[in-house]
Amino acid sequence: MNMTELAKLAGVSPSSVSQVLNQMKGRRIRPETEERIIRLAKEHQFHPNRLAVDLRRRRSSSIGVVMVMPETPSAALKASAIQRLLTSHKYRPFFSFYGNLDELESAVGNMLDYQPDGIFSWDFHPLLEKAAVPTVLYETTHPRMDAVLLDGDGYARQVIDLAVSLGHRRICYFGKKYETRWQSLSRGIRGTGLKCAFHDAPYYDHEIHSELHKLFRSRWRPTLLLCNDRIATMAYSVAELYHLRIPDDLSVVGYDNLPSGEYLNPP
Repeated sequence: MNMTELAKLAGVSPSSVSQVLNQMKGRRIRPETEERIIRLAKEHQFHPNRLAVDLRRRRSSSIGVVMVMPETPSAALKASAIQRLLTSHKYRPFFSFYGNLDELESAVGNMLDYQPDGIFSWDFHPLLEKAAVPTVLYETTHPRMDAVLLDGDGYARQVIDLAVSLGHRRICYFGKKYETRWQSLSRGIRGTGLKCAFHDAPYYDHEIHSELHKLFRSRWRPTLLLCNDRIATMAYSVAELYHLRIPDDLSVVGYDNLPSGEYLNPP
């Protein structure tokens, strides 16, 4: 059934059907007529052509989500929660995944090709700043973009308390300086007696691997605090190349959602 047939069945014009089903503001239709249109639409399982509606409104009714591959349970839960939230607000979620930062540019470019109404991104990329699309970052900050941030100071205190209890005195944070995790950590260390160096992680994965090799080859192997699961997994693989065993030669403390089974024995 199309809109013209539904309008004929309801005894109204197609324009009235469109106004009711799309909940257009300023419509002047009697409540009993609206109820009749909605009832008949449900009975005949009629759904408006969203593409045609979007073309008329000059909007896509979609929100793009640029996120890391949901390979861990926590990432999969986040993806499903985002989809439920967006659909509850009548938006169509469109996902573009990337495995590492080398793939981020392609993921963002693919998303922008679909011209979404907004973008929710796990990482910042310059393409996002150039595009005229409202963008929200997750756990990453940028001066000209909104961001969703976790309780960084809370988990920084937990990490610092654990490091102190295990006897650590000198640690090295490996990540990006603009990330809120480093800011929270630097605030939490004050007054604890811990000394913390900052190691600015490069942008691309092959450069991160190179820097990790330098750290593992150094005579003083630092206590590393790695800013995310992806870099942690890289560190495991580099440690394996140097025949460093876990937990014999290295101790690892982290969440239980790391994709680290191939590097840890026992995992």
